[in-house]
Amino acid sequence: MSAPAPARAWSAETKRWWRDFWASERGQRIPASLQPTVWRLFGWYHRRNLLERRVDRLFEPPRGKAQDRIFTDGSMGQPKVNPLIAELRSIEAQIETLERRVFGEEPTSPSGAIANDPAALLAAANARFRELAGSLDHEDPADPRLEVIRGGKSASA
Repeated sequence: MSAPAPARAWSAETKRWWRDFWASERGQRIPASLQPTVWRLFGWYHRRNLLERRVDRLFEPPRGKAQDRIFTDGSMGQPKVNPLIAELRSIEAQIETLERRVFGEEPTSPSGAIANDPAALLAAANARFRELAGSLDHEDPADPRLEVIRGGKSASA
């Protein structure tokens, strides 16, 4: 299947992601019914990149201005986070929703690792806990938690 044409307004980077996605194994498996959702998802990627550039400029030192651009004045004069930053968070939420719809319940990080797999996260946390518990210099043999870690009887038994 050839890649549908990307939107003309999208950045070169977003267009490259679009072509790479459709050339990937995952892109090849996208049913026609999900193509409009994928289109919207990449539109949000494009908007996020544009907005990220604007937000990044907020963190640059002001040129000739003493004003902090990360914060603005609220309606009562209180400091308030710049609305561009809030909008960026809103776009991220839209992206996450569409990624779940397109990719299922296991959104992936850019590196391809599963980012929100509760079972994998729990297994990793338990393994790390066992590793830390096993490396304790001072163990209290009467501590019931150590028995659980070692795979013995449960603490409630």
